[in-house]
Amino acid sequence: MSPRSKQRGYAILIWVLMIAALIGLIGSAMLRGPDLGGALIANQFVAGLNTQAAVIRTRILACATDYPEGNNQTAYNPRYPAALTAVTVSTLICPGTSQALWNNADGISLPPRLSGLSDWTYTNDATSLRISISATAAERVPLLTNAALQLGPQATVVDSTLTWTLAATSP
Repeated sequence: MSPRSKQRGYAILIWVLMIAALIGLIGSAMLRGPDLGGALIANQFVAGLNTQAAVIRTRILACATDYPEGNNQTAYNPRYPAALTAVTVSTLICPGTSQALWNNADGISLPPRLSGLSDWTYTNDATSLRISISATAAERVPLLTNAALQLGPQATVVDSTLTWTLAATSP
């Protein structure tokens, strides 16, 4: 048998083993059924939620960093958008520019709302600067808890609302 024939034999053996492994993976996934698919969808949902939170947080913090002389005319965190009560994130105005944070002038737009959740809200009051989102569907509440765990200790879930504290209030 020539060396070239042996190489072809090994190549065929490798392909057969790869196909067998692939069939095994597909079979395993089918045996797990909807649990595997549900877990993947849940993970994607949590990743999407955390990405939204990070984009919103970054946008709010950048407003104060880029325009440190901004003044929201309240006693709380004056460089940040004003909101003594919860307002939707889509309505925020950067006090340093007097322009909407989500005007898309720089190519950044507010992420779309995820199914089963409310719109993101923002509050800047005597306690803190924070963003929040609530589950409108009961099956989303555990996903909010998973998201909060990934966001870190500044994120909490009470009842069906996830709140992420961005900064403590400063005069």
